Amino acid sequence: MGLVDKYSSVMGGIHKATIDAISKADLQSVNQYEVLIIRPNADGQFGTAGAVAGSVIDTVFAKIFIYGSTIPSFGYEKASLKGTSYAKNPLYPDTITLVFLEDAYGIARRYIQNWINDVATPYKFQLESGNKKVTYRSRIFADNQRLAKRNVNFLMTTFNNLPIYPRITCFGVFPLSVGELELNNESGGEKMLLTLTCSVDDIFVPVLV
Repeated sequence: MGLVDKYSSVMGGIHKATIDAISKADLQSVNQYEVLIIRPNADGQFGTAGAVAGSVIDTVFAKIFIYGSTIPSFGYEKASLKGTSYAKNPLYPDTITLVFLEDAYGIARRYIQNWINDVATPYKFQLESGNKKVTYRSRIFADNQRLAKRNVNFLMTTFNNLPIYPRITCFGVFPLSVGELELNNESGGEKMLLTLTCSVDDIFVPVLV
């Protein structure tokens, strides 16, 4: 029995051609990927031509400003009974993290803020109390928050930046919070990074066939 046949046997009978392709493939680097951000149309539907322009703008922005991402995986809750461990409940990821580079003009922060405003629009109002005016700030949540969602695709690429399979797709991504911004006078010129935590409806990761 050859090496490919042994691997096929150990891995549950995965197709021999798949194992053969794996044995010849290059190792994937964490910095070899592209990000495609897809917007819904005005009805909140994905996969239509109505939001092509916005999707192109988002994808160009991602190409320039996305510095990194953290994508969780599906798993199971561990339980035990009489000394025996077993899987109990499925654990579905519900957030992802996108890290953006900031530039001198604040483009990344303004992009993030506009996206946050798609979820809820900020407003302020004043109330008079005697001779004083008190200003209050709040937000009006969008009636259709689906319009704030994006499908974010992570395409793995080769050393010459050509996209390859597989592709990780995060469905229904919308912003929840921006991490704290720390400023200091230390030398070194470190990059300013903005960390955005997003909700996600589902994450699709292709499997070997």
